[in-house]
Amino acid sequence: MLLCALLFSIAARAELQPASSVMLPAMMPAPHAEPWPSPTLRVAVPAQNSAPWAMRIGDRIWGIDADYLSALSQLTGTHFILQSYPDRTQQLAALKEGKVDFVLSNEHAQLPDDFLLSDSWYNSPIRIYRNRENQRAVMFNSDNAQLTIAEATLAQLPDTFVRSHQWHRLPGDLQAMYALLNQQSDYLVADEASAGFLLSQLQQGQIYQITADPGAGELSLRALARDPTLIHWLNTQLRLLPAEFSNRVQQRWSPPLLRYQDTQTLILTRDEKQWLAQQQAIPFAVEADNAPWSYRDSSGNARGFGIDLLNALSQSTGLRFTPHWVSSPQQAEVLLKQHQVMLNLLQPLYGDDASSNTLPSGAPFGGFIP
Repeated sequence: MLLCALLFSIAARAELQPASSVMLPAMMPAPHAEPWPSPTLRVAVPAQNSAPWAMRIGDRIWGIDADYLSALSQLTGTHFILQSYPDRTQQLAALKEGKVDFVLSNEHAQLPDDFLLSDSWYNSPIRIYRNRENQRAVMFNSDNAQLTIAEATLAQLPDTFVRSHQWHRLPGDLQAMYALLNQQSDYLVADEASAGFLLSQLQQGQIYQITADPGAGELSLRALARDPTLIHWLNTQLRLLPAEFSNRVQQRWSPPLLRYQDTQTLILTRDEKQWLAQQQAIPFAVEADNAPWSYRDSSGNARGFGIDLLNALSQSTGLRFTPHWVSSPQQAEVLLKQHQVMLNLLQPLYGDDASSNTLPSGAPFGGFIP
């Protein structure tokens, strides 16, 4: 796999070439496309592989950075030579000393005043990721939530967002992803492109993305330069790239993941919070042999679609649900009236035929809270 190849590649400063895996779509010649006055532009890129942005294999750079540089080269005829530097400090030093013409990076917080930023080349929103096998009842916004993040990503987040959480910093997205996979953390915060690419390579289907926007902004690939004429030229040529090209780049490097509604950051009233704090466990009535809705496995554990729903609710609220096995809805109704259970999770007592295996339309379960 591509990920394995890039992990073994040696990162040393040298002149490299961008290798594109996404070609420009067939289009009419752009009337305003024009080459840079010099035949070659020198570009500083990270020496350390950062999937899927810049990945060195041999003397070539692959990834989002390379795709856009290759597209600009194809569009304008300008040749780009890439030079790798170990960190952001050395990249900016090379730019200041005139060793490179611009830096291509998604790290551009706290830049010196004489450095200029181009328009965004590619945007990747910051998202929250969760391991479905992690059954720890903790919300993303909880004080005891274990959040992992790559150091480079954390440096780009808004200060207010950073200060509102406790972070476990790791060197890169790959290490942070493994912490989530191994259930050493509750949530991963990463940009969508990086997480999507790594999960497509690792083929780990238990990781899903929470749909809610955490308010952490996005990573943005931009050019950093000191020459305003160069920045203007880059912005002008980028606007000539067809929208289809950007869509192809996204499809190539950031395939879509399973996404679920955010059940981890519920907004509760004061009374609801007080009620939750007072509940040690929520007993519920459930049938033991009503698969796939509910059943008891060989170890005696509750399983089924309804149990999965309660597990999701448990993760979002911290409530602990305990099953009370029954043989019929009628028995469950009696327990509910006697306050021996607080919830019935089974076929509802209404419809044309309560004994039918075909559930009434609308919802597969009837929930009754006294």
